[in-house]
Amino acid sequence: MATSNIGPINVNTASKEDHKLIPNVGDKTSLAILKLRDEKGFLDIEDLKSISTIPNTVLDPLVDRGVITFEEELGVPSLKDTIAQLQELQKVVANKDVQISIKQKEIPSGITVTRANSKTTI
Repeated sequence: MATSNIGPINVNTASKEDHKLIPNVGDKTSLAILKLRDEKGFLDIEDLKSISTIPNTVLDPLVDRGVITFEEELGVPSLKDTIAQLQELQKVVANKDVQISIKQKEIPSGITVTRANSKTTI
């Protein structure tokens, strides 16, 4: 297949059939691209090289000429970024839990603490 007849193909938004327009990409490689994209949320050239049968001598010029792109869809955060944000929030929540636990130990006895749907006297 002549590479001048294809592109641009955005690996991060292309369908299985679109991926198969890339030289040396068939059903198996296209499905592997989709699976990895679902897992990671966003692929780059190194990801494609790790799973594809496309020789670097074919892939690199296609990327350089913009026939194959790795642009992220605008307005949709990548799974990788979302996971990183959730991990940061988890650290903040864990830190807040520790702070709350310490403050609860500082409450003098005989004080009533009201929580949602329960009342406890310490």
